[in-house]
Amino acid sequence: MRALCPIVFVGAAAMALQGGCTTTRATENDSIEPIAFGEIVDRGPAVGADDVLPLNEVGAGWARTFDDEAPGAAEPSVTYALGTREGGLWVSEQRGERTVRERLLIAREDGSVVVPRMHNTSRRLITIFDPPILFLPGPLEPGQRIEQEVELTVRPASEPDRIEREGTGTLTIESVGQQEVTIDGQTERISLIRTTFESDFGVARVQRQTEWWIGRRDGLIAVREDEEVRVLGFVSERNRSLLVWEGARQEP
Repeated sequence: MRALCPIVFVGAAAMALQGGCTTTRATENDSIEPIAFGEIVDRGPAVGADDVLPLNEVGAGWARTFDDEAPGAAEPSVTYALGTREGGLWVSEQRGERTVRERLLIAREDGSVVVPRMHNTSRRLITIFDPPILFLPGPLEPGQRIEQEVELTVRPASEPDRIEREGTGTLTIESVGQQEVTIDGQTERISLIRTTFESDFGVARVQRQTEWWIGRRDGLIAVREDEEVRVLGFVSERNRSLLVWEGARQEP
């Protein structure tokens, strides 16, 4: 596939307060649209965690690099990689040469995958989710919408017994349907999953919306994130990213 024509993951919105979001800082006049994606055409198939990340390929050292199409992006590319350590499965997010986030993934018997904690390696902070936050239910049925309430605890990596801040969060995951996308003159239907995470730390509140475009053959193809931070009710920061898988741009 080629040229989507200039689009954790369930990402915790607490990352904004931790300084972990290294995406484009946008103004109110900026806009990012999913270029080359048309209208929702049908409900589409159920989507499971393995459709997003090939969890069964972790031993092969799976990794996928995305181009950041957001204007003024701090880094031109983002790489997601799967690996094992400390007896668990981790997905890391690398921007350029830096690893900025790592999430511990736990697969459950019902097919769902959850994240009990996330490491912001650039800021050396750890976020604990109680209960573990959903990465994806197993599977997400067409038209299905799931909500989850969690408590957040942020700890310094150098002092994991010390609490730096606490808050609450609400996660919503929904299967929006399938969109038609034209790539090199060929039209393909790709599933759209949308997640919204709202966190409340008292003085500060954060909302992050993430959209994943998932192909039945190629898995995760594109990701769009829009994050807004409010302090005392006023918008203090807005971050956006628009990631397109490099493989979608390869010459046939």
